[in-house]
Amino acid sequence: MVAAALTFGKILRVGGPGFTENIIETEVQRAVELMTVDKTEHGRYAGVVILTEIATYASPQFYRYVNLILDKIVTPLRDFRVGHCAHVASFRLRSLQENIRKSAGSLLAKSLSLVAAHEKNPKPQIFTYILVEAQKGINSSSPDVIQGSLLIYRELLLSTGMFMEEHFFDTCEKILSLRMHKVRNISFFMGRLTSLSGHHCPQGGNHSSARLRALRSSCFQRRFFVQSHGMAITSTCETNR
Repeated sequence: MVAAALTFGKILRVGGPGFTENIIETEVQRAVELMTVDKTEHGRYAGVVILTEIATYASPQFYRYVNLILDKIVTPLRDFRVGHCAHVASFRLRSLQENIRKSAGSLLAKSLSLVAAHEKNPKPQIFTYILVEAQKGINSSSPDVIQGSLLIYRELLLSTGMFMEEHFFDTCEKILSLRMHKVRNISFFMGRLTSLSGHHCPQGGNHSSARLRALRSSCFQRRFFVQSHGMAITSTCETNR
């Protein structure tokens, strides 16, 4: 499946704008349907990977549909079916489901980067929509939904320019609220994201130094907890000095 999608990407690259113009609309619509409506994990995976290849090799044409993609991308990132199936599925199926989430994160990154590069407004409405979706999922009882929200936060920090600056402290607090989560995958990903958040801490301005110290303290508590439980994560938060 991945090999077929990669081949499709090569066709787009070789065909050029004249070729891609004639097929992009049909392929995007079909891939979005696979990503959001298809009842099988393989179909959902195919939709995500095809859209990623289009975003990579036909980005000007893809950009026309980027709001549609961002509106639908939440589905494979935090699909409730993944959490439901996890108890009965084989390890192979579970691995496929994790690959869907990871690939959806890559598609989200490319889509956000395109918007950031083209939009004159530094705070596009679609960024706010994606942020709100992350906030909704972070307190879910489903580990898969939480992991999807953490992936969204990661890409928002990396791919939206200065958009996350005003949301930085709120985001850190929401991430750190998971530092004692019982599910190891969330605990591990949260540790990596905490370190990433530290590198994106806003510089200067009127931010409260007391709040910065509190975040620093929480991060070091997280590192101590992880190390004391023998987990291979060493996450620290580098804040303003």
